[in-house]
Amino acid sequence: MGAGLMAGLTGCQPVSVAANSGQPHGGQSATSGGRQTTSSATSSSGTTSSTTSLGNGRYSFTTLDNPADPTFNQLLGFNNGGIIAGYFGSGAAGHPNKGYVLVRTRAGFKIMKENFPGSTQTQVTGLNDRGVTVGFWSDMNTANQQNDNFGFYWLNGRFHDVNFPTRDNSAPPVNQLLGVNDQDVAVGFYNDAKGNSHGYTFGIHGGWFHRVTINGASSVTAAAINNSDDVAGFFTNAEG
Repeated sequence: MGAGLMAGLTGCQPVSVAANSGQPHGGQSATSGGRQTTSSATSSSGTTSSTTSLGNGRYSFTTLDNPADPTFNQLLGFNNGGIIAGYFGSGAAGHPNKGYVLVRTRAGFKIMKENFPGSTQTQVTGLNDRGVTVGFWSDMNTANQQNDNFGFYWLNGRFHDVNFPTRDNSAPPVNQLLGVNDQDVAVGFYNDAKGNSHGYTFGIHGGWFHRVTINGASSVTAAAINNSDDVAGFFTNAEG
């Protein structure tokens, strides 16, 4: 079983939400363009919490499970407005990933569905303080879980495909966006025909791609980026 988990310093004030908190992603339009599928749902149910000490701080841990599937949830991004990004569903056949964001309100967390239009599966993997979310989607949900993946970002009520321009794709193609900073620069990776990953950054407003390379690495995944354009991730060398 997988469960979403949030940790925070105890004694802190509740995370504030923008005045128009009924809209997803910190108040951006939920209807412009008519292409997005974000909608509100009931507050998260079955939350549990515990407290522990770490260093000089005392932290509380809260389990947040989407009531649509309390057996498998992953929370993957958290911005300074208190909005959390993630998905439910293991990805096994008949158990597809379904994306959502959690918006904190006085009554608890409100679930906002976020699934790429026409997709079978969606994961929301990252978001910034400007309300932009990133992730990936698939039109497949196979028994062997060898599904195609396509990156996306959500901005001003619209979804946009993002796929690194290459003729050396894996089969099926795998392309994922995993993080985004407040300058709307996203990071992710694609897999080549040999199954090796190649990290890259993507400028949402310029539409540009830059490779992220490491000397001696056979596979690179760019997983996170901060507002100074520092990139974090992981790589595999030639020895595996």
